[in-house]
Amino acid sequence: MSHASHRGFTLIELIVSVALLGILINGALYFSQTLLPKTRLVADTNQVIGLIAQARNTAISRQVTLLCATGTQCATFDKNTHNLMLIVDHNNNHRQDSNEPILAQTTLHRDTRVNWNSFQSKPYLAFRPSGLAHFQNGHFLICGQKLANKVVLNWVGRAYIEKVDYHTHCKAS
Repeated sequence: MSHASHRGFTLIELIVSVALLGILINGALYFSQTLLPKTRLVADTNQVIGLIAQARNTAISRQVTLLCATGTQCATFDKNTHNLMLIVDHNNNHRQDSNEPILAQTTLHRDTRVNWNSFQSKPYLAFRPSGLAHFQNGHFLICGQKLANKVVLNWVGRAYIEKVDYHTHCKAS
């Protein structure tokens, strides 16, 4: 009497395979909808803080530096920008002139927007050769995918991060 070998999956094996596939898909969705946007916001916030530190250090070693939105010559700050630049303001006119090249710039994630709000409503952040922001305190509001951070600067130019509600701060921006 010969036994025919049966090939295929049992019902239990099929149920276990489908359950494992469901768990993997659930983990991938959690990563793409929760962890990835948080990581992007942290990375973009760190880029802004790094550019602020570079602006301050450059001011100490050279002269007045301006941090502003790329492509605006530091005359305006577009609320929907995700590009920032750093220049040395040689003639202290608080604008980017043709002889003032971009020292550094950063491009945030395409879904991230940054807005600068200052005490004196200036479209740039200026650091003096002393390394101080010269009483120009304010904040950069960084809005990502339904997440937001605020990089707050005190009057001497020290930055710290504040978590804020996206719906309260970014919806109107």
